Amino acid sequence: MRIQSSPALAPLLALALCSLAACVDEKIVFEDPTDDPGEVPGASAGFTGYQNVSSKLTFCGTCHVDTQAAWVASPHARAWAKLQESGRSQASCEGCHTTNQLGNAATAPGGFSLTKEARFQDVQCEACHGPGLVHMEAPSSANVPKAPLAAGTTLTTGCGECHRGPEQPQLEEWAASRHSLLSGFAVNAQCADCHSGDGAFRAWGITNDFAERHPTATGKVAVTCAVCHDPHGSQHPAGLRFAVNTASIETNLCMQCHKERPSNTF
Repeated sequence: MRIQSSPALAPLLALALCSLAACVDEKIVFEDPTDDPGEVPGASAGFTGYQNVSSKLTFCGTCHVDTQAAWVASPHARAWAKLQESGRSQASCEGCHTTNQLGNAATAPGGFSLTKEARFQDVQCEACHGPGLVHMEAPSSANVPKAPLAAGTTLTTGCGECHRGPEQPQLEEWAASRHSLLSGFAVNAQCADCHSGDGAFRAWGITNDFAERHPTATGKVAVTCAVCHDPHGSQHPAGLRFAVNTASIETNLCMQCHKERPSNTF
């Protein structure tokens, strides 16, 4: 069976295939995983982009509906429009306002970098996770494209490829802060909740499979970008996981850790 490329039929095909293949966790199972990648509209180096540009429905979002709904309300979903509205749009800016090899583990050009197609505008799922075509053709937990470890706290992968420099100096600011340091407290079970990325996720009940949840071979991961910011979208400004303008220990982001403990540590 081959998947046709009509945008209007894609959601119906996805639903039908899921029913036929008894999908698990709302993932599409393509009945013929050997289909030519070119049959997915706009596929470029494994990137698929938008299934529908005007509604901002990504191919990923046809199955991951909750994540799609949260993302479409985030600043990343307006990255292209924001650039055009700035009055300073130029080709050198487009890489960080579209979906391509920047921000993920891809090492060769893909997506907007190759095609300049509208379906790759905005910072979509694949901008962080990388090309998703292989997973879409044969959904499996083994081929889920994951965002780079530590959500891009270097200049070469992840958030740091775009959120740096004069316009967006978040990487430099993070690197200069103590959040970037992994202290000895991180190995203490009583302290890890505030001194490591995986500890914070555990303490806050965040179950998404972020790379920070899995300590590396060299030890735990520091408090990185995705610890305080939810890249999938949030009701709070800048995608923050909690508000920062409330005077409440329970609901203030910073106060999740920066508060007095019974042991008199901070």
